[in-house]
Amino acid sequence: MERRRVLRAITGAGVVGLAGCLGDRGDNGGSRLDRYTPVDGGTPPTATPEPTPIEVVDFELVETDDGRLGVDLITENTGSELEDATLTVFVRAGDETDEPSIRLSLEAGETSEDRVVSGIAYEEFSGDGSISVEIVRT
Repeated sequence: MERRRVLRAITGAGVVGLAGCLGDRGDNGGSRLDRYTPVDGGTPPTATPEPTPIEVVDFELVETDDGRLGVDLITENTGSELEDATLTVFVRAGDETDEPSIRLSLEAGETSEDRVVSGIAYEEFSGDGSISVEIVRT
């Protein structure tokens, strides 16, 4: 049950941590992306990635055989069709950061068990580390 509480905290922290990053800076009431005009007639960038129905169902932090931080994840495609996505784990321990990622391809209703391994030592992370997870459709 502790993992679920931590998962909710991590998911919430990831969303809250990004809130306002692209928001109003007090200049003409909009974000920089709202004012972007493509030079070549292309499409302006979007402020948020396209949502994906792939969700983290459960996870566990583990120490790998070589002493690094591992994140064992169970993901599920709650959508109605095949979804391809990249799952990135943002790890911070002291002044050190790492962003290991994996590619996911899940059929509708399918679950997957994967391990994402960081370059940061488990012992270093367990002292004052933090993680957040991002899943982006590819």
